[in-house]
Amino acid sequence: MTDQQETTSAPTGARPTMDVAEAAALLGVSPWLVLQQVAKGNLPHKRFGRRILIPRASFLAWLEDVDGPAQ
Repeated sequence: MTDQQETTSAPTGARPTMDVAEAAALLGVSPWLVLQQVAKGNLPHKRFGRRILIPRASFLAWLEDVDGPAQ
């Protein structure tokens, strides 16, 4: 199997990115709240056209680093 085939056939949990709905589910909030944080620049993300992808490692680091009162 080539590297490209391995990445496209990987299970969802192994993907290096997640979409807004997946991030919302992990946080236990609505996708709308995740989009608000993306729009404010508070949540690490990458845009591919209209699609928003959140790097899993950056998301987990962001989650660990969040401190202070909720905004």
